[in-house]
Amino acid sequence: MGRSALIVVDAQNAFFDPRGSFARRGRALLRRRRTIQNICDAITRAVHANILTVCTRLAFRPDYSDAGLLITAIAPEIRVVQAYIDETWDAALITECTQIVDDRRIVLRKTGYDAFTGTALHELLQANDTDRLVICGALTNVCVESTVRAAFEHGYLVRVVAEATTTYDASLQEASLRTMATHFAELVDVTNMLGSVPSPEPEQR
Repeated sequence: MGRSALIVVDAQNAFFDPRGSFARRGRALLRRRRTIQNICDAITRAVHANILTVCTRLAFRPDYSDAGLLITAIAPEIRVVQAYIDETWDAALITECTQIVDDRRIVLRKTGYDAFTGTALHELLQANDTDRLVICGALTNVCVESTVRAAFEHGYLVRVVAEATTTYDASLQEASLRTMATHFAELVDVTNMLGSVPSPEPEQR
């Protein structure tokens, strides 16, 4: 059996700080402060357990030439508010995460919803002999769920720390967690996020 790794999806100022671009686009995260604390608790537990932690950031070139359909078809307002530009405060991890010092934490830039596409995440995990992932972060129904689905397709057993995920709508939060729990992952609390991960229940047809 291989090792576990923690994936913290997009815990960055853009989403979690009230001054970030997500708020400037007119949206706010559910239970923001509580989710930040739970994410920090998850990172702390990973550090104490000496497991690899990967923090992803959604970050684009200043001209958005690497943003694809997200800018051209889905959310052109991102360009208007200059959101998620790499090497800016908006795209940086929240200070609560960076204050947890750990030489095994890796920060990975991504330009899409899931953390595997267009990145070296899979190769990094394989080099670390990883076969089990614990995933948390934002947005639950977008980048978190996309990463969970991709992880499942790559053959990883996945746990999602439900209380350390958030999005902007309660019904979407609930639906996303239910979908992941039914098809792709096990939902867990911060206190039992580590350990062996059972396979998902077979899909009921």
